[in-house]
Amino acid sequence: MTTLAERQRLARELHDTLSQGLVGLLMQLDAANAHFAKNLYPQGCTIIAQAIERARTMLVETRYVISDLRTPHSLHPDDLPELVQEEIERFTSATGIPCEADVDALVFTPATYCEQVLRVITEGLTNVARHANAHHSWVCATTHAEWVEVEVRDDGVGFDTTTAGGNFPGHYGLIGLRERSRVMGGRLDIISALGEGTSIRIHVPREVQYAEIEIRTGEQALLSRQTSKGNSYE
Repeated sequence: MTTLAERQRLARELHDTLSQGLVGLLMQLDAANAHFAKNLYPQGCTIIAQAIERARTMLVETRYVISDLRTPHSLHPDDLPELVQEEIERFTSATGIPCEADVDALVFTPATYCEQVLRVITEGLTNVARHANAHHSWVCATTHAEWVEVEVRDDGVGFDTTTAGGNFPGHYGLIGLRERSRVMGGRLDIISALGEGTSIRIHVPREVQYAEIEIRTGEQALLSRQTSKGNSYE
């Protein structure tokens, strides 16, 4: 079991560094190429500079994964909102999809979970960029007595959460989200339907704990959303 858990952890880290990073680079290079084709050289050069910085970050993170030097306490809660804003700016610059953010409540995330939460948000935005065909997106964090609730939502094409075997767009990334939720002892809600966009919500304990994850999709998650509309975008 220990070996399996370690393999899953390494798979998550490789997905979040190499796979996500390369997807981000491709989106940025595509965006820069589109600007150059329109003779918008200053805008294209700005995106190229951002892509170079992303590549440098990827190299450092990949080295950490390979040498197993990554520490789960490397991020401070007070820095998390700014880091998320930077990720959102890269997402918007590369995709042209507007993203509204309300993430000040992330400062209540336990330091142990900060990196996991940042990865969850990054994966959510990656799924929006790759699969949603969205016109708008949102990232929101709200705090409750026992939880910090984080939501990444879009108004895109959505998908059928009941698809057999979980073989829907971005399913591997969602597997990683489930595993990260489990590590934090949290709860993951995936709410989507064809033509109705997608909402990925994760409930992060405000106190460090290790409990079994509760994963809900479809009607169960929708009922939860309907009973907590005061903390949603509806």
